[in-house]
Amino acid sequence: MITSFEVYGDPAPQGSLRSFLSRAGKVVTKNSSDRLGLWRIDIRAAAEFAFGLGRGQHPAFEGPIEGPVRVEMAFRVRRPLGHFDKKGLRRSAPDHPHGRVGDIDKFARAVLDAITGIAYNDDAQVIELYASKRYAEDWERPGATIVVLTVE
Repeated sequence: MITSFEVYGDPAPQGSLRSFLSRAGKVVTKNSSDRLGLWRIDIRAAAEFAFGLGRGQHPAFEGPIEGPVRVEMAFRVRRPLGHFDKKGLRRSAPDHPHGRVGDIDKFARAVLDAITGIAYNDDAQVIELYASKRYAEDWERPGATIVVLTVE
């Protein structure tokens, strides 16, 4: 079985949790990315649609995959405004997103956790993972293409 879907929006990394003591003296645990919650909602909605869940469940849907899976994801990130001048893209603008754009492993972790329970029961079922990130072209929307395949 092969299922693929698109998610539109700015990819958000699922960073490490950090805890701190609030002014009220309570321990607060927060993810390092504020955009993560909305990004994961978008991923889940796209996955539910692709796997035939939600309203009018698809009659062929048999539930999450039980066996091993391969997940492929290609992230498209927005170019920073500093890469442009009045004439368009600067010659000095990098070809590939690196540096402070977002760690690819944290982008992947957000996707894997978001589709758990929809595509598969546990992300431990993922035995192969392919991920890439690049700048979105002028004609593309930032986001991700996600493919889930069963492994025989």
